[in-house]
Amino acid sequence: MSHSDWQFFLAESTDMIPLVDISHECTGKSFTLSLNRPGSFNFTIPMFSNGAQFTEPSKYCVIAQKNDVIVWSGALWTKSEKFAAEKIELSAVGWFQYLMKRFITDASHTYTTVNQGVAAFNLLALANAQTIDAVTRPTWITAGSNTSTTTYTSKKFERWQNIGQEILNLTEVEAGFDFVIDPDTREMNISNWDDYLDNTNAHFAFNFGPENVVDVTRDTNADDMSNQTYVTGQYGTAESHDTNTTHQIEYGIHQNVIQINEVSDTAILAAISNAETAINSLPRVIINFDPHAEGMVQSIPHLFEDYNLGDKVYLTAKRDEEEILNQGIRLFGLTLTIDENGNEKVSSLQTTSQTGGG
Repeated sequence: MSHSDWQFFLAESTDMIPLVDISHECTGKSFTLSLNRPGSFNFTIPMFSNGAQFTEPSKYCVIAQKNDVIVWSGALWTKSEKFAAEKIELSAVGWFQYLMKRFITDASHTYTTVNQGVAAFNLLALANAQTIDAVTRPTWITAGSNTSTTTYTSKKFERWQNIGQEILNLTEVEAGFDFVIDPDTREMNISNWDDYLDNTNAHFAFNFGPENVVDVTRDTNADDMSNQTYVTGQYGTAESHDTNTTHQIEYGIHQNVIQINEVSDTAILAAISNAETAINSLPRVIINFDPHAEGMVQSIPHLFEDYNLGDKVYLTAKRDEEEILNQGIRLFGLTLTIDENGNEKVSSLQTTSQTGGG
């Protein structure tokens, strides 16, 4: 296809039933997306637009469809009316932002032998049970699937802690889960830290094959290197190390100690230790690349169709004697702009190599 079929609707946040189609009126369309974060969508509509009456922040939301599939939705959050220019600049945020506006207000909550994903759903339930004047005011986010395998022996959440931030904190610990808010149902779906889609058909290339990449940068850094990893839990410690003796001689010992006091399962500690060593046993390689805009080349993977945020994609790049051959790269963040003809441009990709360099 020459370009993707995008549609944008304004709706009430309560039910997400479309009120008006602004597809042909909104300009400056730009998504900023990051795994385990709300993300945002910025756009502009004319003041005379039929949709102008549905732009009150939080009360209304925006729904983005690509080829008739809802790929993103979120509440309008800021609104700037430019009278001389006769336009309204709007910014929407993903639904998770509502959890950043909720706090644990009743008492502290302690859970024993609780799965990490279940702990997050417990926090979500606290938010959805909160009331004003004895009337429950939920967040519209509901609990969906959970494939997290990490279990805490005991986990305590204190009164007055921010609910959204505590869920984010769970994602940021070692072996922390990933989550997405379904843009259609608003279900929070939680996946294990190593449970992501390996998109072997999403192939980007510089100076090779489809040549659908403008530029590639490869940075190599020994600062995060760890070829001997200790993971301590409530009842024990797991150790793993790079068994390649040549590497041990060439690089020396780079140790790392990870403390996860809530975890008692030694098998989980060992799995975390092995994974950390496997990823970090050699100098960390960070690869960033800038794909061509849609329509500039014949073959380019499409976001939301061929791959999604959090997926593993592949990159090949060649220049002089340097080359990257079919390297697996996981995507943690990106910016997507859509011009008035529907052509997409993905940029500012946040990536990390799945293996060390060397």
